Amino acid sequence: MKTKLTLMLVLLIAVACATQHNSMMPNGSASLVGRVMTVDRRAPGVNVSIIDEQLRSRMTITDAHGMFRFENIPAGHYTMKLELGGWPPQTLPVNIPENGKQVVDAQMQPAVAAAVVASN
Repeated sequence: MKTKLTLMLVLLIAVACATQHNSMMPNGSASLVGRVMTVDRRAPGVNVSIIDEQLRSRMTITDAHGMFRFENIPAGHYTMKLELGGWPPQTLPVNIPENGKQVVDAQMQPAVAAAVVASN
């Protein structure tokens, strides 16, 4: 009895989580794929987020080759945000066509160090 109750609770939580994810951003028929690089190499482990005009979002992480993919997303205007430890976050606008595939190759930009020069 206790095992069945535990199993039912786990299934209920799983269904609730799946429903919540789908309600955050509806499915569509477009895709967004691309690669993230640093100045001199591909960038694995970058958090890539897309945020639509209603502030709904999806997130993925780049693979060992710096590649990312979002499938079944609605067409529209998005803000893509790239985050990687030790690098400043990057944002860029992305326009995804209806039933289309948008390819975006992005390069992480290092932080610019400000130099202070003292003069007499």
